[in-house]
Amino acid sequence: MGPSSMNAHHNYDNGNLIHSIELAQMMCAALKEPDPRKEALAILVGLLHDAGKADEYQLSPKGDWVLTDRGKLLGHRVTVVEWIAAAYAKHPVHNLPREHYEALLHCLTCHAHAPDWLGIRKPRMREAILLSGLDQFTGQDELMRRCAPKESGWGNYHEKLKGGKPYQVESIPLKA
Repeated sequence: MGPSSMNAHHNYDNGNLIHSIELAQMMCAALKEPDPRKEALAILVGLLHDAGKADEYQLSPKGDWVLTDRGKLLGHRVTVVEWIAAAYAKHPVHNLPREHYEALLHCLTCHAHAPDWLGIRKPRMREAILLSGLDQFTGQDELMRRCAPKESGWGNYHEKLKGGKPYQVESIPLKA
């Protein structure tokens, strides 16, 4: 029921769920393979990538979202991996090959731009690359749409839009 970020994209009640569903849908569309066996990992990582934020944010007495101590110290990526590992240990899915379990964890923990000394692996799967790129896109897209003007022209400034205010042109009418 929480936001996907404190002061950027999808920063409203249920924003994290909306963001995760949008991301899973975009990942399936980007794979261009209508094969449920190949889409399953894309859907799963799209839905789970920010699930740990459920323990990262909490409502303050004032009614606004704030970071928990866990959120400040560990973050949602560590939390979701802990949850998955605990669920896998408690409820072993005997027909889930270990390579599929490791592929899920790879997609949720890799990062293309992490320095080597951190020990974080680079993406080695299409789903991991899509997750990284489309996660960033969905966040920027939501901010752009929210800050865009109603008509043509310049929209509202948001600090997370690195390029400044969003610009929008009117739709071009199509002739029949």
